[in-house]
Amino acid sequence: MISGQMHPRFGHQPLVFDDSFAARLLGDEARARIAGDRQLFCSEGMRLIRSMMMMRSRFAEDELATALAAGTRQYVILGAGLDSFAWRQPPEAPALTIYEVDHPDTQRWKQERLRSAGLAAPGNLRFVPADLGRASLAHALAAAGFDAGAPAFFTWVGVTYYLERAAFLDTLRFIGSAGPPGQVVFDVALRGAAVAVEHREFTDGMTRYLEQAGEPWRLDCEPGELQRELHGLGFDSVAFLGPGAADARYLAGRRDGLRAGPLVGLVSARASGRNDRRLAGTGALG
Repeated sequence: MISGQMHPRFGHQPLVFDDSFAARLLGDEARARIAGDRQLFCSEGMRLIRSMMMMRSRFAEDELATALAAGTRQYVILGAGLDSFAWRQPPEAPALTIYEVDHPDTQRWKQERLRSAGLAAPGNLRFVPADLGRASLAHALAAAGFDAGAPAFFTWVGVTYYLERAAFLDTLRFIGSAGPPGQVVFDVALRGAAVAVEHREFTDGMTRYLEQAGEPWRLDCEPGELQRELHGLGFDSVAFLGPGAADARYLAGRRDGLRAGPLVGLVSARASGRNDRRLAGTGALG
């Protein structure tokens, strides 16, 4: 599933995240575009974006592995897109029920990509089409068989930046109340002192690019403020992994210059169900 060990295809370089299905799901046209413009996709800006995407997936699935070992048997992927965990799942995962939640149009597109790639849905996967601008996440999951009274693990990456703050907090509020215990891993855009001075020019340029592309980021967070909000929503264990800590954990000692993108922080939050309001195990504030 995930490999932090040395990988034979990369010599002595560790493989951050191993997704053997990504290229198949992208399709021939996207693969040809990447192969035809390697200079663009290997540019410094694109390398930072790629590293951000790799590390958020690695972090989420590292946390999921711990939850699986502790007995969690429900895994909800919010904004699943082309996530391929269901096809890469480890031997212990079939006891898990996987819920892929996404907009109906996006989910239809993914299912078309799966058919084109010759990939059948595994038996423990449930597709949950939901336009969360109009429908309740709780109702959509319940209709797919989700047990709100049982422990569940949620992954929510590549999504929060595009949300209004009220929708962001509403979703976290539901996750915090969905089972004893509940856990969520998500990524957030950083702001203020959380962005290193040397990266602020890149951050400003990326923000302008996204606005011009019609996909502006609407939400950013300051780590301390976010931890307080999560505590108020019932999460009593919060870990924040900033770019510096992510570099140290996943990219230390590399010889290829790959480093964490400066725009995003990674968060893992657990709600024990005890509602004792303790903010324990705050983790690395890198």
